[in-house]
Amino acid sequence: MSLQVDDVFRMVEMTLLLGILVPLSIRWMDRCWHLGIQVHRFVSVLYFVDIVRRHSHPHSWVLNTPVFAIWILDKILSMSWRKIQRPSVKREKISSNYIVLYWKNNAVLNNSVTEDSVGSKYFMKLQPSSWTEPRHPFTTFRKREAGQENDFTSGAVIRVFHNDRKPRIGGKSERRSHTERMAEEENLNTLSVWGPFQGNVSSVLPKTMLHRDAACLCINDGKQRKNLVMVGSGSAVNFMIDLMLHLKQYNNDDGTLRDDLEEIILLFTTRDPELLTWVYTEMGAILCSIDESSNSENINDIKRPIISIVLACTAVKDKDLLDDTIASSFDSDFKFNAEKDPATEVNDQDVEQKSFSPANSISDIENRNKNQFQTGSIEMTNRRIDYEECVPPRSDVFCQGSSGIKSAVMSICRKKKNVKVYFD
Repeated sequence: MSLQVDDVFRMVEMTLLLGILVPLSIRWMDRCWHLGIQVHRFVSVLYFVDIVRRHSHPHSWVLNTPVFAIWILDKILSMSWRKIQRPSVKREKISSNYIVLYWKNNAVLNNSVTEDSVGSKYFMKLQPSSWTEPRHPFTTFRKREAGQENDFTSGAVIRVFHNDRKPRIGGKSERRSHTERMAEEENLNTLSVWGPFQGNVSSVLPKTMLHRDAACLCINDGKQRKNLVMVGSGSAVNFMIDLMLHLKQYNNDDGTLRDDLEEIILLFTTRDPELLTWVYTEMGAILCSIDESSNSENINDIKRPIISIVLACTAVKDKDLLDDTIASSFDSDFKFNAEKDPATEVNDQDVEQKSFSPANSISDIENRNKNQFQTGSIEMTNRRIDYEECVPPRSDVFCQGSSGIKSAVMSICRKKKNVKVYFD
C-alpha cells in the first residue's frame, strides 16, 4: 500500500487542526473568548469539509451532511422565529461589574412558551456589530404574575467584563467586551434579543418540585430525594431568582407542589458587595410575598418546603464594611442586624481560614447574619461556603458558575448518599 498525495495532505491537515489549533482555541477561549471561538469554528468547518469531500466515505454523505444541514437550518430559523421584535429594554446598574436588564416578551404574555421552565436562556447582540460577533447567551428570570402587561416579563443580571479585546477582530466598536458596551451604551433600542430557549437544567429543575413529575425524576435505588439544592456565583443568581418566582407561582393549595419536598437550599457566592445587596433585597421581597400569600385559607393543610438561602461575599474581609454596604440599602421592611458582639469578635486571619456551614454558631454575628421569614430564612456571611456541610444527603443539586465551583461541588456530591448533580 502506497500513500497518495491526498493522504499526506490529510495527515498534515489533521495534525494542524486537532493537534495544534484545537488545543490553542480552547486555551484562547479562557483568555480571549472572542478569538478562541472563531478559531474553534474554523476548525469545525474544515473538519466537516474534509470528511464530506472524500468519495471513499459515502456514509458521511448520508449521516454527516444531513445533520450539518439541519444544524444550519435550525440556526437560521431560531434567529427569525425566536427573535423579539423591538423589545423595550430597561437597564439598571447594580455596581461597576454588574447590571440588570429587563425586557418585555409578548410570547410570554400570550402563553406561547412553556410555563414549566426555570432559568431560560436568551441570546443578545448589540448593534452595530460585525458578522463575526456571535449572539451572547444569558440565563434569565421571568415574571409570572398576571395583569402585568405593561411591565417587563423577563430580566437578567449580567456581569460586565472590562477587558479590552486584543487582538480586535471586528470594527472599532468591538475593541471592548460586548457586556461593557451593553452597560455603557446610551440607547439600548439597538439590542437584539432572541428567546426563550430551554436546556436540560431549565426543563428538569422545576420538575423536581412538582408532584406529577417527581416520581420519575427524584428516585434512586428506591429512595426519594427530598431536598433541592442550587449552587451559583455571580450572574448565576438568575436561575435562583427564577426558581423563587416559580415556587411563588405554585404557592397554592392545588396539589401541584410536592408534599414530600423537605427543603430548598440556595447557596450563592459573590465578590461584589453591591450585588449581594441587590440579591438580598430581591430574595427578601420574594420571601415576603410568599409569606403574605401563605396567610390564605387552608394554609395548615398545605405542607411546604423550608427555604434556606445563604449569601456569601468572599471579597470583604472587614465585616463592618459589609454591614455598612448592605444596611445602607435596606428599608424598614428589611431589618439587618449590624450590631457587634464583642464576645464574638474574630480577626481577619481567622475569617480567611474558616468556612460557613450550618454547624457554625448562630451567635457568631461577626461573620453571620440571619433574617427569619415565615417560609424560610436568608443568611449572609463573608466566609466561604462549606458545600460539604450545606448539601444534605438525598438531594438534587443544580450548579451554575465557574469551573472551580463545579469541580468542588462534583467532588463533594460524589461522597454523599443519593445525590444527583446537574450542571448548566
